[in-house]
Amino acid sequence: MPPQDGNDSAPLSLEMMEAKGFGEKQLVAEDENLYDFLKAPSRSTDSDATESTQVSSSTSSSVRNSAAMAVMGIYTRDKVPREEELPKDYGLSHVKKDQVMCRRRMKTLPKHLEEEEEELEAAMFVPEKGLVGPIFFHADLEEHDESDDEDEQVDPEWKPRIYEERAVLFQAMEHYEQLLDEPTLSKYFKKQENDNEVNSETSDDRKEADDERENLQAILENPRFGEQIIVQGMDASQIAVGDIFEIEGGLSPLKLEITSPRLCCAWVDKRQGSPFGLAGVKRFCNMNGLGGFFARVLVAGELRDEMKFVRTSNPHPKWTLAYISEALYGEGPKTYLMAGWAHWQRSKQELKELCEVEQLGLYEWKEEAEYILKHWRRYRPDSKKKKKPKKLTMADRIRPFATKMRLDTIFESDVNQFSNVSPQLLLQIVVALIACFAAMHMVSAALKTPNF
Repeated sequence: MPPQDGNDSAPLSLEMMEAKGFGEKQLVAEDENLYDFLKAPSRSTDSDATESTQVSSSTSSSVRNSAAMAVMGIYTRDKVPREEELPKDYGLSHVKKDQVMCRRRMKTLPKHLEEEEEELEAAMFVPEKGLVGPIFFHADLEEHDESDDEDEQVDPEWKPRIYEERAVLFQAMEHYEQLLDEPTLSKYFKKQENDNEVNSETSDDRKEADDERENLQAILENPRFGEQIIVQGMDASQIAVGDIFEIEGGLSPLKLEITSPRLCCAWVDKRQGSPFGLAGVKRFCNMNGLGGFFARVLVAGELRDEMKFVRTSNPHPKWTLAYISEALYGEGPKTYLMAGWAHWQRSKQELKELCEVEQLGLYEWKEEAEYILKHWRRYRPDSKKKKKPKKLTMADRIRPFATKMRLDTIFESDVNQFSNVSPQLLLQIVVALIACFAAMHMVSAALKTPNF
């Protein structure tokens, strides 16, 4: 998996994007009013700010049963707390959970602004890279680690490998809800209790609803999976590889294509504070497709909170994110599940069908599926055709012995002619031959002549 660290610079502001070549036509190609709105934003009131910090139940009810997803939040990299205390090449053992996958919610609407001096941020997504600004999961920097040898020169023209199918990382509120409902994992996603007193007159149902709302609101302000976009309306069982989503109403030309589920790594367990291995968040998410999902950018465009993605194409309805996750990473030997290795317990024909899905992301998915298909017998030794043992005839049983003892020349016939001889008669012949050879050996020893 590409490293979690990279360029921590914030995305470009609207003015900076114009200076770098993202003009009016590139920002919003189909809606000039939206660009004008961004250029001269109106200031928000306190009531608007309060309203924006709550999970919209009306939004959820309007899109939950349709092929649409409402944008609940857009995020960029945030500074790592106490980063100066960490070693240069730090790992899991060096960091605390609040130092992993740090994200900051972008201010894409006027009601997000807390002060009049603040400016709106433009979340611009472009092909290959995704969100303009920081490096996320689409670039592999491990291929160009700095060498300790000072004499070794670094290629100045080197560029990181770009996984364009991982340009955008989504996470769904429905996934967070499932994790909050999981008895063994919910404690890692619940908001930490504060010292405020709880009204004793509040009913249990109302308190539970308030707690759930607070938990989801805390997640919106502090996402847990390093995602760039949090949506609401569809989950992994409803989204399939190859689905194309566009912005409802033509508010932006942005067009995305779903490529694969997100395969969680050990950093996810570290971020949640859950145990590593089978009891952790990573394993549960990988088996059920709850770690999020990646998309490639087909057409560049801007994105804001409260926009809606609508599905315009569904070429592979069978291959949902949940189905692929369970088939490739949710089944197999316990050792494979613990290590997070791909395995395949289903038919070879279905695996071929998965490999033929053109839109499936290469990294961690199609590459693994093709490798298993190439080494099918290594992963599925039970698939080898077992040869049935040959039913031996009497001639087959005596052939080794007859050949050694040259019985075929003695009887001047092929041993196949013994197939109709009874076992008792054969046993008598063998005993007689042994007795004959023993007598001859005794006679030669008495006469001191060479053995026959």
